[in-house]
Amino acid sequence: MPKDHARKDANRRRRRRTAASYTSVNAKTLHRHPTVESPIRLAELSTTRESAELAAHLLAARAAQCAPCQTSLTAALQHTDAALLDALDHQQRDRSEPQPWDGSQQPAPPDAATEFLHRRLAEALEESGGDRDAARAALERTKTVIADAMRLLQLTRVGARLPLICYPPLPHLFDRAHQPADGSLVWQRPKREQHWQQQLPPGQHEVAVLDVNAPYLAALNTALPLSTSTVIVEGPHRYDRRRTVMAQITAPAWPHNGLPSPLGRAALEDTGPMWVPAAVLRAYEHAAAAGLCKRPQIHAVCEGSMTDVLLRGFARVLRQARRTALDTQDEVLLAYVRAIYMKFIATMGHSHLNRELDRPDWQLLIWQQADTIRWMTALKAHRAGLTIVRFDSEGLHVIGDWRTVLASGDDAGRVRLVRHYLANFADQDGENPPNNTPPGRPG
Repeated sequence: MPKDHARKDANRRRRRRTAASYTSVNAKTLHRHPTVESPIRLAELSTTRESAELAAHLLAARAAQCAPCQTSLTAALQHTDAALLDALDHQQRDRSEPQPWDGSQQPAPPDAATEFLHRRLAEALEESGGDRDAARAALERTKTVIADAMRLLQLTRVGARLPLICYPPLPHLFDRAHQPADGSLVWQRPKREQHWQQQLPPGQHEVAVLDVNAPYLAALNTALPLSTSTVIVEGPHRYDRRRTVMAQITAPAWPHNGLPSPLGRAALEDTGPMWVPAAVLRAYEHAAAAGLCKRPQIHAVCEGSMTDVLLRGFARVLRQARRTALDTQDEVLLAYVRAIYMKFIATMGHSHLNRELDRPDWQLLIWQQADTIRWMTALKAHRAGLTIVRFDSEGLHVIGDWRTVLASGDDAGRVRLVRHYLANFADQDGENPPNNTPPGRPG
């Protein structure tokens, strides 16, 4: 008698979705608890609909005080979306019973991490006798700002569920011998790379130069691997966004002159397999969904347990401090915040300046996520019909009404206008860029 594999596969999927045992799923004897209103916005915090459903079932099980369902649902949500589980636990500690969300609730008072930042700012101003330039220079010293960054990280990790292992053994992809200066095994975007349009509309046009606010601060929320679980698996694979750290791919053809590829010139110059961070695969997934290319061929993957909760509190405090600095026009606090996250990222790899954290894998993933955030701006502009003149370290040079297409503002991750300029493309033949700007990495 042939086995009903379709029914078994369906039951296994339902078991993962409901966090119940396979036997109860197969026997259709799942518990059904009355639904309760969530104290937080599950749809905004969850990464997938599956994790939101698990969180809703867990709230219902807690309200019904069903211990078996709470155990299985907690384990499933821990594996699926640990950040959402932490948010639920935090709400349960603050409230004895789940309560509906009230938009009129007052924000929480400043926590210890926020108070630490403002206390360090006040101390620097006091030591400098009120000289803001001297206070800014003191706060931006490399050793000082790295020590402050690690202290801030500790304050935002108090009571965290997931451990932060500073020196785990890593695959050979992240060995010290494979740093960018010596030819890294993992692809990284060149700092001076430029892409320009080779078929521009003739005549004089006003070009807007756009860039993303604090892309490296926004990139701190990317998923990072935990502890020592990263391993290299050979063979053909499909992209798994929950476990893929790095992947060895062959880039698909990119026949679009008006939009740079996620790999830049490397997609045209290097035709063989190359190791790329997971952010590049996510960029190719967006491009494939838009019909711009095929999905890349994956030859091997470096997998591990991934989570975006490790640096979430760290990034949240810095975002709030940056917002405060912009609202109060405090240039010293703004420069201090930028120095914290930039030097924290720059020294979290193999660096003698920061002995407390040695995670070159995190460094590569955050760097590439920041570049991908900027590339996604170019993708949105291209899909909206804007003409991309050039894409380089200064930003995205476009022709058209970009304000109706791209989300602008001062917050991290949003688009800002750098400058305008007039350019005449009558004699532009594609051999040289229509305008030259000094290279550099944005912050």
